[in-house]
Amino acid sequence: MMFFLQKILGGKEDKLLVLFDQGIVSGSNFVIGILIARFLGIEQFGVYGFIILIFLFCLGLQQAFFVMPLYSLGPTYSSDSRPNYLNSLLVIQATSTLFFSLICFLALTFIPISISPKIQELSGIIAITVILILLQDFLRRLFLFQGCFKNLILMDIIAYAFQIVLLSLLYLLDEFSLENCIKTICFTMLISVIYGFSKVRKFSFRFAVIKETLTKHWMFSKWLLARAILTYSSGNFFIIASGVILGPVAIGAVKMGQNLHGIMNVVFLAIENHVPIVSANLFQKKGRIALYDYLKQMTIKSLLLCFGLGVTIVVFSSWLILNLYGADYMSYAYVLVWFAIINLLVCISMPLRFALRTFEKTKSLFVATALSALFGFLFAYPLIETFQMNGLLFGLIMSQFIMIFYLVYSVFKSGKQALLRA
Repeated sequence: MMFFLQKILGGKEDKLLVLFDQGIVSGSNFVIGILIARFLGIEQFGVYGFIILIFLFCLGLQQAFFVMPLYSLGPTYSSDSRPNYLNSLLVIQATSTLFFSLICFLALTFIPISISPKIQELSGIIAITVILILLQDFLRRLFLFQGCFKNLILMDIIAYAFQIVLLSLLYLLDEFSLENCIKTICFTMLISVIYGFSKVRKFSFRFAVIKETLTKHWMFSKWLLARAILTYSSGNFFIIASGVILGPVAIGAVKMGQNLHGIMNVVFLAIENHVPIVSANLFQKKGRIALYDYLKQMTIKSLLLCFGLGVTIVVFSSWLILNLYGADYMSYAYVLVWFAIINLLVCISMPLRFALRTFEKTKSLFVATALSALFGFLFAYPLIETFQMNGLLFGLIMSQFIMIFYLVYSVFKSGKQALLRA
């Protein structure tokens, strides 16, 4: 499989290092998910899953305003001006992180959440963890952009692999609880962030550059930022609605399905971290046709890999669930079939999103998500109330279909039919 992944990413050493790093992150999250699901039970695992959705929401906003513009705009800066750009971006990111955390704390403290009262009790530690997760994620993206793979890998080993050690220790000491799990995430992220800042190159900034960077990122990502917010009204809205209607057990079942299919995230995240940078550089140097060819090859190979992994997981679903999660999760084995389909749809949508981002047509990404969100607003509750878990999973798939159809339309409308040719 490593040979096949090497082919997908082009066979270069730096791409394999990116893949290795994503293997650490996804592999650690896979093990962490199993530990928490097994030791807390499906209901508490569902509450944990909702908290993770909060973290992912904040990360989605950060990716839209900082990471995506960094990957697309960063290569356009000269070697002389790039350090000033990166330093100013770090200042803006650190400031916005504090804002995100404050909003998170106020929302969790004063807005009643019917899924579980435990979420409100943990609002303080959740807000602090948001700060550290966002800082850690941005620093690792910065190291990735600069090609500092050693720093990147060490940061993620501290942040993720170290969590496994501490969670195992909590279990051995009979101190395994939801609160201690969140505190463990907070602690490992803190150590990772301290290490990351210790490796940041000479830091200096000018307010004029900060203003220029803020303006450029806003112009590039205003639609992506709105899209990130609306994402919670499409796919994730169905998951949150299921928690309200069916209880945290439903979220636990969904998280189990996502976790078992998480091996595909190694590929998705490696592609997400590498392909946009290559796409921007390729378009700058060789034009559209070269970009189309590159994205087509990446899509075909990732689809083949995704299909193979999905079939394998579905075939061995009963054995995997029983041995990894326990008998309580067996009644939700059918969830894995739905997520195998969802992963294939994600593979199809990725080249469309990369092409539109490369051409800075980010408004189309927003509109696609808005249409998907509208579907969620209109049909999430009736689908889940009528068809229970199947309604939730059908809604997740339809959200992907709606997004793909509009992205295809946007690509054709922009005169990029070559992207869709075999």
